[in-house]
Amino acid sequence: MTPPEAREDSHFGYLQCTPDGRILGASPQLARLLGDSSVPSMVDRAPSLLDLYADDADRRRVQGRLRDSLPADEARWLRADGTSVWVRTRLWPVTHADYGGVAFEIQVEDVTERRHLEEQLRQAQKMESVGQLAGGMAHDLNNLLTVILSQLDFALTCLREGELEEAEQDLADARDAAHRGTRMVQHLLAFSRRDHLKLEPTDLSEMVDRGSHLLRRLLPDGIEIRTRGKGPIRVLADASAVEQILLNLATNARDGMEGRGTLTLRHGRETMTEEDVARQGWGRTESFGTLTVADTGTGMSPQVVARVFEPFFTTKAAGRGTGLGLPMVYGLMKQHRGFVTLESEEGRGTKVTLWFPLATSDADDPTSPVPDTDTSSPAPATDHGPDACDPEGSREAGHPETGRHRPQILVVDDDEILRRVTARALRTREYRVVEAADGLEALEIVEEFGPPDLVISDLVMPGLTGPELLEHLRASYPGQPFLMTSGHGSGSLAREEGMPPELPFLAKPWTVSEL
Repeated sequence: MTPPEAREDSHFGYLQCTPDGRILGASPQLARLLGDSSVPSMVDRAPSLLDLYADDADRRRVQGRLRDSLPADEARWLRADGTSVWVRTRLWPVTHADYGGVAFEIQVEDVTERRHLEEQLRQAQKMESVGQLAGGMAHDLNNLLTVILSQLDFALTCLREGELEEAEQDLADARDAAHRGTRMVQHLLAFSRRDHLKLEPTDLSEMVDRGSHLLRRLLPDGIEIRTRGKGPIRVLADASAVEQILLNLATNARDGMEGRGTLTLRHGRETMTEEDVARQGWGRTESFGTLTVADTGTGMSPQVVARVFEPFFTTKAAGRGTGLGLPMVYGLMKQHRGFVTLESEEGRGTKVTLWFPLATSDADDPTSPVPDTDTSSPAPATDHGPDACDPEGSREAGHPETGRHRPQILVVDDDEILRRVTARALRTREYRVVEAADGLEALEIVEEFGPPDLVISDLVMPGLTGPELLEHLRASYPGQPFLMTSGHGSGSLAREEGMPPELPFLAKPWTVSEL
């Protein structure tokens, strides 16, 4: 084997070291790469291979694997002036005559420029994802503003007509919508670590119960929700943040199960052992309240599992995910002074466990566990009739098969509260209204009862978008009147999403009079 000091490779530097990392020799090219005047100067500065690594984590990782072999690897190495350079290394065993035994030879390649280009690309992708996230947040906030404006319009009308109880309810609904917007902003601030959560003693069993009802509205009918638990367990938690965590996990589970499967919410009390801490490299050896979300979806490969908590990492198609869901879960759990673990296997689903600090009373006086309870949340029955808040509506009046004395309008929106508000606003103007939660449900209604006088549809919906719904309907009913609405700003984006330029468009937030 040619001694490394005799090599002059324009692309690579070389060094040889003992199994414990002591440097036996190096090439002049490597010395120049690291900013040293000569090989002896480099060896005096860094007598061990481990001294070259800039990061303690890399140093520990290499130290644990050097005696066997080290596959192609990339890390930052220290230069003589204290700066660092990204290098790619390959290692193989060699016989070293002077050392008197087996040593290692390492080929070193400078990949700094490539890493900088990759970082620039990642930054560009991050900015694109931030733009997508901002667009999604603007859509949700516009939906909330539409609800608030409509409820205030309803309240003003009721006050003028002396209907104080109805006005009070409308104002309460507007207040609830405003609180939803407040929580949305708080969760974003929590993710950016610019806001702190309010940790209070909270019962895990109650959070699971509320969470199951919340998720029932989010998940399609083909997904069954089961809850299991071991009695009341009090933990320190921010209830609204936990709600956001469950929404993020359920969204991932829904996509992984492709609309059909079982989602299980289980709460309990578990102890993190010294073995757990050693295996994970983090944690505390104490008891925690745990909330586990498990699905029966497609699962993930080990390579994907290793990166799921990286911000902006996503396996979804472009435009379908920002890669911020699980990192947000991680950030929120960190602010809870807790932890999150994830287990997944391809074809066998995914299980995410949230570890919450126990409240003082539970930590000092743990309750005995009770047997698991298992309940299922059945899919709700579909109701296309008038909203319960409409005192004058009736199921018969909402069906197209009844008389055509009043125009029939089909309202299609995946936001339940906004859909209900839209329907109520139209009914106050004497329209008959049928509601659909998405485009597929709207097609089923039209197939059963025939075309309505008008379809009012949201632009972006899961399953079938507004433009896709329009295309399906006009294939059978060419003259079908259609009004598109969206919280994604002006109609220009709607045109980009495939909406015909001549189609009427109503931007959210709108008022009742504008509708």
